[in-house]
Amino acid sequence: MLKPKEFSLLLLITLLALAVRLPNWQTIPAASDEVAQATYALQIARGERLPLVANDQYDGPIFVYFMAVLFRLGVADPLLGRAIILTTGSLLAPLTYLSVRRLRGTLLAGLVAAGIIITNPHLVLINSHIGGTTQLLAFFTTLFLLFLTTAVETDQPGWLMAAGVAGGLALQTNLAGVLLIAGAGLWLTWRVRHSTRLGRRWPLWPTLTAVAMVVVYSPVIVHNILLVRLGTVTTLQQRSYLWESNPTVFTLLNNWLRLAMQFTRQISGVALGREDFQTIAGWPLLYAAWALAGIIYLTRRVSRLPLACFPLFVLIVPAVSSHFGILDPVRFTTPFTPIFAAGMGFVAAWGWEQIERHTTAAARRLSQTGLLAVLAAGVLLPLVPLSQYYDFVNLNHNSGQQLLELSRQMVAANRGEPVYIGFSDAFRLTLGIPYLPELYLIMAGIPHSLLPPNQIIGQLFAGHGPAMLLLDDDQAATVERAAQLIPWPSAANQAAHAQRFGLYTLDTTTPLHKPDFVLNADRLAGLPPKVTLNISVGGNLKLTGYDLPDHIAPGQTLTVTLYWRNIGPMPEATYMGFAHLFDTKSMQLLAQDDHILGHDQYPVNAWQLDDVVVDHYTLPLSANAASASVLIQIGAYTWPDTQRLIVPGNPDNQVVLKPVTIAK
Repeated sequence: MLKPKEFSLLLLITLLALAVRLPNWQTIPAASDEVAQATYALQIARGERLPLVANDQYDGPIFVYFMAVLFRLGVADPLLGRAIILTTGSLLAPLTYLSVRRLRGTLLAGLVAAGIIITNPHLVLINSHIGGTTQLLAFFTTLFLLFLTTAVETDQPGWLMAAGVAGGLALQTNLAGVLLIAGAGLWLTWRVRHSTRLGRRWPLWPTLTAVAMVVVYSPVIVHNILLVRLGTVTTLQQRSYLWESNPTVFTLLNNWLRLAMQFTRQISGVALGREDFQTIAGWPLLYAAWALAGIIYLTRRVSRLPLACFPLFVLIVPAVSSHFGILDPVRFTTPFTPIFAAGMGFVAAWGWEQIERHTTAAARRLSQTGLLAVLAAGVLLPLVPLSQYYDFVNLNHNSGQQLLELSRQMVAANRGEPVYIGFSDAFRLTLGIPYLPELYLIMAGIPHSLLPPNQIIGQLFAGHGPAMLLLDDDQAATVERAAQLIPWPSAANQAAHAQRFGLYTLDTTTPLHKPDFVLNADRLAGLPPKVTLNISVGGNLKLTGYDLPDHIAPGQTLTVTLYWRNIGPMPEATYMGFAHLFDTKSMQLLAQDDHILGHDQYPVNAWQLDDVVVDHYTLPLSANAASASVLIQIGAYTWPDTQRLIVPGNPDNQVVLKPVTIAK
């Protein structure tokens, strides 16, 4: 049982850790695909799925189910995941203090270790600000080691079962924890063989601990065996940044060096710069020496458990993964930071003890004051790189603050109009887009679509009315070829434009500008088709003509231009046009081009009466074409049911164009 004074101290440590973590916890680092886990949890809460793994198959479901329970209880915050991680990240400091005290460390050792955890930038940024399941790994591995130590020190099997549960939860948060846990398990199996209770029927209790761990991790095991065979391994191998597909001896040696530098950065707090020795030269190396001395001290004087956590990880991970770096990759190695911190606390206490033993009374107070000043500086110094990181992010406009505010404004101002979020690879990687705004819209029940800009234009033509649009600058320029956009009037939106994106509304007082391939009567008179037709397709579509060359050489691309006229409304659907190229002798299909009528920007349901839409199809001809000519069959169908529109007089509902001679 904790004494009231120690409980108060733990509360103070927790509050200090929380105070360091609260600034920027919602916005730095900017929310990214972590929010997808909240969306996944929301689907669980609504009963839409009951998975055995998280949205990444190499993670267990504990985190998403915990969020789902809170969603069911009425919590409706899209940043719920971050709130959970903020809590566990703050609790890591008192857990580390308790771990040191359980190892019979002094009050000073516990406070120094907890202080290092409180101010460590990587534990703040990675393990307290990002709402993902992997960010729980350090919390559960530290809890596992605390329970393991308590079991051995008190010789009580119940603590071993608690350690097994904590270890299983650590594995659920990320499989990277298995190597640390396995090393600790080997130590346990050897350590308890002569214990009074735990050694009875050895190795019964270590085995039961492993069984408890497997039971907690069993959802992932069942998923890999019964549902998706080895799905965890397959998913890992698909992540090239995690899995080294072709390791070499050079890769291994290089990764060992990178891992050593990563440990140095994470314990000293370096969060900016390049991944090289220059970044860690100077005071970071002093922290590395302090941490190494701590591990040596723990091993020689206290317990071999901390050392046992390292070998399997250090030997195996660099051989299978090259995922090391300045900030993000540290999420897999932060479980070792509390171990380093514990050792550093013990070294500090050893220094205090040496002063007590080897200095005179007159010099003792001065020496102790100096040591406390050095320790305070060592604990507080990492706050400097943390502050520098915040300044760097804000200076480069990489905070998630603007997107967070815009997401909230988008929901608060919406009156039922659709929301369109621009889709592109570049925009998808920008500061949590589309993850964060999409989650806000999902939780608010607001209709929204994630589309490329041309398809957004098509949607605007199909239902011209109020709309909200979240676009990057390039997407906005594309959409503005057809529509007048009004920037959303807020300071957050003005700041977002410094990041080259923004929120817009549609000016419904200004008519949409039709694309250049839509001809009116005057333009059609100047651009008549070479071959005129008057064929009904689907009732209210008319094929009025086409352009087609008379000759084509092997290896060239044949371009067919069709002229469509709208003579009346069509049922709501997605209409696809097709052009199929055939060999005239064998009637073998040589090439085809199927795409949405109107090129995404001007779908059929937006066509106005007597619009003439010019549609281009490209059909590549093989260089070894043997026939003397080819012919083209064209038509249209609805998607996704692929029902062809009726062409009167043709049982295949298609129009056959004139043959094209192959000029050899």
